[in-house]
Amino acid sequence: LRSVWTWQFINQKALDELENSLRRRLDEQDDSEARDELEQLRICREELENFAILSLWAVFEETLNSWLAQRTYWAVASEEGDRNIRESLLRRIQHWSMAEKIDALQPVFGNEVTHNLQNLRKWRDWVAHRKTGPRPEAVDADMAESLFSEVIAQLEVYPEDRMVALA
Repeated sequence: LRSVWTWQFINQKALDELENSLRRRLDEQDDSEARDELEQLRICREELENFAILSLWAVFEETLNSWLAQRTYWAVASEEGDRNIRESLLRRIQHWSMAEKIDALQPVFGNEVTHNLQNLRKWRDWVAHRKTGPRPEAVDADMAESLFSEVIAQLEVYPEDRMVALA
C-alpha cells in the first residue's frame, strides 16, 4: 500500500509544480492556452487519484483473498476431510464478490469500517466500469490508503486460533 501511496504523492507533487508554473504564466499575461492546460491538469489530477485508488484496491483485494484462504473454516469440509474438496472450496474465495467478502468479515471489521469499505468498493466499481450509473460517494486516495491500512492491521492482529466460519 505504501508504495502506491508514495507513487501517487510524488506524481501529485509534480502536478503541483506544473500548476504553479501555469499560474505564474497566467499572472504575467492572459494566456488562453495556459487556462486550457489548467483545465487539463484538473482532469489529470482526478484520473491520477482514481488510478491510485484502483491500485490500492488491487493490493487490498489480494491481501484479503490470501487472508481468507488461510483463515477460513469451511463448515462442509473438516480439516481431516478430502483435501481436493477443501482446495476447491478455497479457490471459490477468489470468485466471491468483494461485497460478499466485506459483508462476511463485518464481525472482524465492525459496522463503521464495513460501511466505509463498501462505499470505497462502490467508488472503485464506478471508476473501473467507466463511470456508468449514478455517482457514488466520492473517495480520495489518502482516505483509501488509511482505510486499507487500518483493515490490514486488524487482519494481522486477528487471533490465529480464531477462524472465520463460512458455509
